Amino acid sequence: MTSEIAIMNKLAVALAADSAASVGTTDADPQAGKIHNTVNKLFTLSKVHPVGIMIYGRADLVGIPWEILIKEYRRDLSDRSFPKLENYSDDFLRFLARDTIRIPVEFEDAAFAHQSAAYLVSVRDAVNEKISDLADAKSTVNDEVVAVVLSTIVEVRSPNGRRRHCCRTPVRG
Repeated sequence: MTSEIAIMNKLAVALAADSAASVGTTDADPQAGKIHNTVNKLFTLSKVHPVGIMIYGRADLVGIPWEILIKEYRRDLSDRSFPKLENYSDDFLRFLARDTIRIPVEFEDAAFAHQSAAYLVSVRDAVNEKISDLADAKSTVNDEVVAVVLSTIVEVRSPNGRRRHCCRTPVRG
């Protein structure tokens, strides 16, 4: 778990982050893997202006470490500046979306496969949970009911795959 803090007053901002990161953990076994205690999570975004960025969660974007992406952005930014802090954020996101970042196709394919598999597993688990609940309630469970449960679960998923409140209305069979 990452710990990050920002302390602000009218004159300054202080940023801090821990340096521990776990690798090799899975959702099924969060205790597996190894902890590294020398990971950078706090970076300067500009060489000439006091703008910083903190990272947490995944240490990479499609297999490319955030540290490399941030350093590439800093070089691209050069001595340009913006009037508001949020402009740096917007510009960094535009930088990530541009074609100038050469992400190898195999990295993109692997990331897509991983995300797709994770999504499908989460849908499968939600369907199994709902069908189990229906069976426990002595409801009829047939192919039509399963199809309705599946489509309901898929429909209530947000574009980023986060689960929203799904299947609140029981399916009757």
